[in-house]
Amino acid sequence: MTSKTVKRKQRDAVPKVGSIVGVRTAGGKVIRARVIEDRGNLGVNGRRIVRLEVDVTYSDPVRFERPVELLLPAPA
Repeated sequence: MTSKTVKRKQRDAVPKVGSIVGVRTAGGKVIRARVIEDRGNLGVNGRRIVRLEVDVTYSDPVRFERPVELLLPAPA
């Protein structure tokens, strides 16, 4: 495999429902989020969109959507 093929496979990899991913916040911090739904190719130019959930200690879970290419590996 060439390096272009490897990079394309990593870029096109869609996290499965239930997996934990990292999401960058407005402050630059990376938080853990759980993938709860794969919305498919909905965004601009067919961007793959997933629905995420973040557990909050003193409140209900926060749910939002992000394009797959903006997701990061889960922080430790």
